[in-house]
Amino acid sequence: LCQFQKHFPDIDIRVSALDRIADLDDGEHDLALRYASAGELGLPAELMFEESVSPVVSPWYAESTHSGRLPPLRQPADLAAHALTE
Repeated sequence: LCQFQKHFPDIDIRVSALDRIADLDDGEHDLALRYASAGELGLPAELMFEESVSPVVSPWYAESTHSGRLPPLRQPADLAAHALTE
């Protein structure tokens, strides 16, 4: 965005981070970057990148599962016994 703004200083750029889908027909938005599957959008869309998601834990959490203070984490199904956060 910084380089774009340098090359096109007369174009007004406004970035808005929303947890809802922006209405591209409202005249306020020209572009939207969305985290969604293509079928959800119902609009022309271009895939920008794929995503890989992996669970990770802190050293304390790992030790707590090994020592028995928390339920074990030996296989993917064991995640069901744990609270997941972002």
